[in-house]
Amino acid sequence: MAWSGQYLSEARRDFGSVLSYNSNTWRVPSVTAVPIVRSLPGHRGDVAEQLLYLKSIGWKGLVILANEPDMTDQDAITRPQDMAGLYWYATQVLPDATFITPNTIDLNYLDEFLDHATMRRKDRVGLHIYQGSRYDGVHTWPGAWMARAESILARHGVTNRYWISEAGLAEVWPADVARRYAAEMFASGAEVVCVYTTNCGAYTPGCGWDLYDKSGALTVGGNALKDVFRNGRQTGGLPVTKGNEMKINMSNEPVAIIGAIVGLVEAIIALLPLFGVALTIEQQAALMAVVVAAGSVVSAVWARSLVTPVANPRDNDGNCEAWLVMRSWFRDVFPVWRSRGWRRRQL
Repeated sequence: MAWSGQYLSEARRDFGSVLSYNSNTWRVPSVTAVPIVRSLPGHRGDVAEQLLYLKSIGWKGLVILANEPDMTDQDAITRPQDMAGLYWYATQVLPDATFITPNTIDLNYLDEFLDHATMRRKDRVGLHIYQGSRYDGVHTWPGAWMARAESILARHGVTNRYWISEAGLAEVWPADVARRYAAEMFASGAEVVCVYTTNCGAYTPGCGWDLYDKSGALTVGGNALKDVFRNGRQTGGLPVTKGNEMKINMSNEPVAIIGAIVGLVEAIIALLPLFGVALTIEQQAALMAVVVAAGSVVSAVWARSLVTPVANPRDNDGNCEAWLVMRSWFRDVFPVWRSRGWRRRQL
């Protein structure tokens, strides 16, 4: 839950929320309370204070770095190259932490940020989605917006996972609009989606994005979000319905099950350093690559055994599917070679 401090137990019950952040979580960080390091114009020294405090307590977990640097009423780090410099500085102060950055709304800003920043393998790209205001309707659906964001990441050769580190459901939106907006966010390729906000409280009363009103009752947006999870809980982009309406097992959805297992194992690997297991960045990357590659091979073989065979199967471009599987396996297990000048990209 983004910028949330109230109704967190209710959010866990209603939405299955597992983490939150707000302006105070950097003081008392934990696995479920993610610290956010940011500053408004005129208070730039806050960034150093927050980073150095986290260093003093030996923090090695998640850190959200910056909040909408592209917005003049937020962090307002006008030049993307300066945001890239802040990211580099943060990695020097907290080399063992995992950063989520730059947390920008403007995709042009993200594009320019990636022109200057070299993302460490273990860090995440943070994106904010506000493709509609609290006063009117949606102008761009999340699915279309995320497709553009993913194309920017691909163009820069960035394979890091990404978070939707803040997104809101306006209270004035009709229920069907809010449900579609939420469903598209959770059906995206985002590793984590942080929804703003359980309740704005005294900080920005009447902000228009509350999931719970001041009495603790669900708003239109809150009910829409709950409906998305009740009617089709989003797991890796796949709707999983409770009860007998849709039972998923290895016989009818092997790809989904294996994908979920791979995601779980990757998450466990990422958490190991937080529990004292000494792993270098390279070791984590290598382990994750092997897990992904093994999952891809098992998924392809198992799924193939459960469908009607097709003679000489090929994709739309005429490539043999068996070759595509093996090529994907090699690219996941070994360092990737870029065709332009055969420049090696590290795992």
